[in-house]
Amino acid sequence: MHNRITQLRKPLQGLEEKLAKQMGVFLREFREESSDLDPSVKSLDSFLGLLEQLRREDLPRYEKQFKDRLNDEVSKEVALLNTELREERKQIEEKIAQLNEALANVEYDRGTLMRLEPRPVQDREIDDFRRSLRECLDESLEPTEEAHEARFGRIKNLVERLADKERTAWRNKVIDVRNWYNFMALEVERDTQVIRSCYDGSSGQSGGEKAKLAFTILVAAIAYQFDIDPSGHTPGRFQFVVVDEMFSKVDDQNARYALKLFKQFGLQLLIVAPLDPKARVTEPFVDRYLHTVKDPVTCHSQLYSMTAQDYNEVVQAFSTNGKQKSRRPVAGK
Repeated sequence: MHNRITQLRKPLQGLEEKLAKQMGVFLREFREESSDLDPSVKSLDSFLGLLEQLRREDLPRYEKQFKDRLNDEVSKEVALLNTELREERKQIEEKIAQLNEALANVEYDRGTLMRLEPRPVQDREIDDFRRSLRECLDESLEPTEEAHEARFGRIKNLVERLADKERTAWRNKVIDVRNWYNFMALEVERDTQVIRSCYDGSSGQSGGEKAKLAFTILVAAIAYQFDIDPSGHTPGRFQFVVVDEMFSKVDDQNARYALKLFKQFGLQLLIVAPLDPKARVTEPFVDRYLHTVKDPVTCHSQLYSMTAQDYNEVVQAFSTNGKQKSRRPVAGK
């Protein structure tokens, strides 16, 4: 009887080994099931129960629908993301071109003009993201199930990286197309179009040169945000800018350059500054002065509206009589 039992057990042992091996293959492919199952005969009932569930749900019947969704819809959504990013790049380049049209009408230095140039940034994270996006849309792959599944794997990895809450800073960096560029300022000779200077910062420049470059970038940035027409005259648009003491540390030549820029881009400018000789450089560019005077006794302030001519008359009268003529306060224009 013992010999008979041994003979009957031999084929069963072989079956157990084969069964455990196949169970291990299944659990390695579907790791989420390994928390409830292990590759042993003791788990056979659980494996059979899972098999019955799969048969009852009839998942193979939805296989074609899933693959159609995988190969068509998911790829379309990724392509839509890529299209949106490309459109944003196009808009940035078009806006920079508009700004350059307006900058060309203002002389930066004698015989030169300023031109902005967006250059592709050299950044490992951004380059890696753009390469991953291209690989998700690679149409050169053969239309086989293996190729489709490989592409789905790449899409899955990219989506998981974008959705990872721990990588918020990375996501915001790579999908903001403005980070894809380094913006340079080029000083170009107007007649020959030869580049005289290239600026990616203000190091190595004098105070006046720094101020002049800063005005150029400031006005261009404001114009970019307002989406201003390069002609500088957009009917029905109010493009208001308030600047506090913008000429306090700037020489008259650079101050006039800045005012020409604001005028060229059609910006409505309000300059807040002491009404001293330094502010006189604004006379050809402003319509009216609004002069605030504080009474030292009552501490009440009054607002006087005057043209440049009115101001000259007041200054002259003050110089002649030693005191300022009394004027009635009026509202500013």
